[in-house]
Amino acid sequence: MVTTPLRPDTLSITDDVLQRCAERVSVYDRENRFCQEDFDELKAAGYLLLTVPPEFGGKGLTLEEMSKETRRLAYHAPATALCLNMHHYWVGLAADLYRSGDHSTDWILGRCIIKGGIRGSIAIQCPECQSSHIRKNGMSRLWSSIR
Repeated sequence: MVTTPLRPDTLSITDDVLQRCAERVSVYDRENRFCQEDFDELKAAGYLLLTVPPEFGGKGLTLEEMSKETRRLAYHAPATALCLNMHHYWVGLAADLYRSGDHSTDWILGRCIIKGGIRGSIAIQCPECQSSHIRKNGMSRLWSSIR
């Protein structure tokens, strides 16, 4: 059974997918391991593209709309929702900037589609300024690619 979508043209998670995620929670907790099966199933369902604008091949949910989907997932699989929320936080921010006319983070959106990468926060301590970031090609970036 498919749930009533947030917006009919964008929702990709069904109750069946959420139920399967819920069934795996105790296994992940007991074995203390990453929620790889959840990740793979949600990626296949298009969950990682929900906040990517349609112009980049995504579904175009705003961060506000995505937070509703995150809460749905968190009800069934809290750790999975936390893991994937890191992706939507950065991609959603890039999408909001894109919609406002700021194209400085379009590379994040393009990479989600072209390279199949997901975004996540990075915690590398810089000894010079005591903040977390990566220096790459002369630019500080607060994201990394996870493949």
